[in-house]
Amino acid sequence: VNSNWKIIDRFLGSCRGIWRWVEDDELKSRICEGWRKGFIRSVEGLLQEAEHGDQEEWASCAGAAHMQQLQKKINGLRLEAAREEQRRAQQKCEATAGHYFEDGNCLVNRCKCGNRVGEVGKDCPSNGAEKCKEDQKAKCRTMTCPKNFWLKPDATSQEQRCASYKCREDPDQARCCQKVALTNTFTIELWTKDQGGCQACGRSKIKVKIKGTTRKATKWVNIGSGPKRGQMGTYHFSSSSQFKPTQICIKWRPKGLLCNWCPGNTLKVYNGKLRKSPMSYIGVASGWSKFKGRINGKEERCKQVVHTAQWL
Repeated sequence: VNSNWKIIDRFLGSCRGIWRWVEDDELKSRICEGWRKGFIRSVEGLLQEAEHGDQEEWASCAGAAHMQQLQKKINGLRLEAAREEQRRAQQKCEATAGHYFEDGNCLVNRCKCGNRVGEVGKDCPSNGAEKCKEDQKAKCRTMTCPKNFWLKPDATSQEQRCASYKCREDPDQARCCQKVALTNTFTIELWTKDQGGCQACGRSKIKVKIKGTTRKATKWVNIGSGPKRGQMGTYHFSSSSQFKPTQICIKWRPKGLLCNWCPGNTLKVYNGKLRKSPMSYIGVASGWSKFKGRINGKEERCKQVVHTAQWL
């Protein structure tokens, strides 16, 4: 066999060597060996060094010499090599920040931000995850806080960015919301019982004050002689700083011995920054009894504010 011979057939499954029709055994063997060696050289690198020495077992030109064992061997080696190459490619890809391996390709991570594309590459922790770019994130002022909470009132807090394109209770509540009881503006609701001798005399004075933690409090607010008999009154209070109300105090100064006032048993407290509703309700101060008339005297009582979860 000289150098003019060239292997042109790689479809070993249907390959039948031309040497099989050669009658001369020596020539037949030489043709087969020439083809076999040429083919082995063409797949050099697939065979381990040890395998070159035992080719007679699976690539012999003796007997039928149809090379079917060679076909199986090479196909198996090629499959192994392809798998190893893909394994290494996947390993290299997964070691590269911001990439993932799929269908034999190393691709760049693309995160979602609602219906839009969010962070890409190394800033996206895993492909398809939700992670928005900074300017895609919603602002705290768009958040609806859960029950018993309200938006932090200062402009700086309301301009903060949430974790994603929509502000959610988890994880944005701590960033955007605060307890509804924490405010510097309050609204109270009190009433006068519908009973005889319970409406304060016209010149009597009723003052109300809201106290909180760490000695914080509103100023005394003069509500005159209070609501008329059987009616409800709404009054507003403010402080220079925010606090959680802990006590409601009433200062009673009657004008005469026979001048009494009977407040309702409960006095409700609301967050004055919000519309009066179950969402702004803070709590109730209960247990008020009749303030009796006296001559040239005054009386002050305080009741604890119970921060009930239910709007009574």
